[in-house]
Amino acid sequence: MFRKHLLWASLALGSIVLSSAPGVAVAQADKWPASIRDFKFPFSGVMNDYWHGEIWRNTCGYGCYKHKNTYYPAAGYYSVDLVRDDGGSTTGSYVLAPARGIVSFAGRMDGYGWCVVMDHRNGWKSIVAHLQCDPNLFVSPGNDLLQGTLLGLAGKTDTTTPHIHFSVWKDNISVRLDGISGGATIVDNGRYCSGNGFVSPPKGRTTCP
Repeated sequence: MFRKHLLWASLALGSIVLSSAPGVAVAQADKWPASIRDFKFPFSGVMNDYWHGEIWRNTCGYGCYKHKNTYYPAAGYYSVDLVRDDGGSTTGSYVLAPARGIVSFAGRMDGYGWCVVMDHRNGWKSIVAHLQCDPNLFVSPGNDLLQGTLLGLAGKTDTTTPHIHFSVWKDNISVRLDGISGGATIVDNGRYCSGNGFVSPPKGRTTCP
């Protein structure tokens, strides 16, 4: 399932989904993102290894719903909802920074529950939502974080089932995530590894109360 020749295919349900050309730029943890290829899925993996680590499934892909929150226009169209699909528990799993960025919001927002919004410069922003507890236990607004920094734990605040709600915005409009984490193609029920390596948060904490 993890052989490199699978890089060239968008695979059927049950396989890891990657669609990547040779020479895809490998993002470093301290690099400010210039394109979606510099972002990684916000869950734990093996740094720059897209075949190992946790496996998560996209349960709600593009256009699945338009998020009611108007914090940003069209904030939800290209969002995804991610759940563990490797036997591990979604609840309590680490939620990591998808790219280097500055925390612009950490708290509770209508429709998103506990969430973190990051500013990645040059018009790029991201959100991870429905965290288990207040992300200010881990990070604070103004923190300049490396890719992979722990932002909080997955949960289900302001929703019914545990998952990570994730989207990336360019100039305040949500953008397609195709190309993330080594060139992944986003499909409904697709299964993914992240290539995102854990970095300890500024406050050193790794658990909710």
